[in-house]
Amino acid sequence: MPSASTLLLGFGDIAQRVAARLPGSCTGVRRTPSAGCIAADATNKAALTEILAPGFDRILVTMTPTARSDSGYRDSYVAAADALAESLHQLDQRPRVVFVSSTSVYGQASGEWVDESSATEPEHFSGKRLLEAERRLCSADLPVVIARLSGIYGPGRDRLLTQVRDGAVRRNLLAYSNRIHADDAASALCHLLALAEPAQCYLVSDDAPVLLAEVVRGLAKLQQVVAPEQSQGGPLSGKRVCNARLKASGWAPAYPDWRAGYQAIMADLK
Repeated sequence: MPSASTLLLGFGDIAQRVAARLPGSCTGVRRTPSAGCIAADATNKAALTEILAPGFDRILVTMTPTARSDSGYRDSYVAAADALAESLHQLDQRPRVVFVSSTSVYGQASGEWVDESSATEPEHFSGKRLLEAERRLCSADLPVVIARLSGIYGPGRDRLLTQVRDGAVRRNLLAYSNRIHADDAASALCHLLALAEPAQCYLVSDDAPVLLAEVVRGLAKLQQVVAPEQSQGGPLSGKRVCNARLKASGWAPAYPDWRAGYQAIMADLK
């Protein structure tokens, strides 16, 4: 039986990690020219239809915004969702589509647990536009899987490490934080591309939501620097992301918590 063919709309770090893990042929598409992929605008229906014409078994959508603004998210995520749905309809194709979204679609901010059944009432433009893109695809009569990722960290994504080292953490340390190592994000997406009978939505995060204060103290200790002072008292904020559905489907993270992931990053930096 031949291996499945995969189209990767958006070919940044996570998509490249996915391509390195997937069997079969992978075709990457990104806005800017790059070796080993097609240079095209995934929001351009005519260009996208031409790329899709040969037919693919599955499509992974990992867009990035053209700008960190409402219009930037609309012109990337929503426009790409519309173009993809319209192109596949025109070609009468129904490949599996895995759309990478974010846990920012949840507006809960008092330490609540969230899962796939939780209310989606985002407060910020990014979550609102991602939710709009999700809904456009899910209403298009396609086999769509939504992957809502928490904060990605890993090699090249070490901003928090740097902030702790430089004493420049300017965040609420009493907020719950959720994260997923880049390698685990890629393995989860590979899993969802291949899963026999997936649900329509999965939360992709590690096993251990944690107060940012604990992470910052731990990173300070790992780097042998002084941890920033923590304000006393005050309400907890943020949310806690539950990955139970994804794990029940057969996936498990290689880095189940922040400590395992950052220790690996620190080891690579030595």
